[in-house]
Amino acid sequence: GGAIRDPLSGRSYVYQAMRVTGASDPLLPVEQTLKGKLPPRKITTTAAAGYSSYGNQIGLATGHVSEIYHSGYMAKRMEIGAVVGAAPAENVRRERPAPDDVIILLGGRTGRDGCGGATGSSKAHNSESIETCGAEV
Repeated sequence: GGAIRDPLSGRSYVYQAMRVTGASDPLLPVEQTLKGKLPPRKITTTAAAGYSSYGNQIGLATGHVSEIYHSGYMAKRMEIGAVVGAAPAENVRRERPAPDDVIILLGGRTGRDGCGGATGSSKAHNSESIETCGAEV
């Protein structure tokens, strides 16, 4: 995943992570769940279990977790994560581009998710992706 791939691209070592989420009240009665949606409690507990499982499998310590419960997240959950890494000074190169430098681009183009956005990064996208894949970025 991104917590491994992105730092490795900069030859750095990840030593901590953070997670910020937004959800509707997980204590809300199931009867008040919006039609077509999972209950907030199910979403909240399953998302936490998934995050924990991923972090445990790769040995990543999460130093900060904030869960925001607000009715504004009833229809759409918020999930934000970040990793913090460091690289030895000898691995950091600061240079200026020069004429005849070669740039090699691999993979699909970077979309709205920016560098490191992983959900839709393995797909080929086109001009209609903004409409069909909007939830992936």
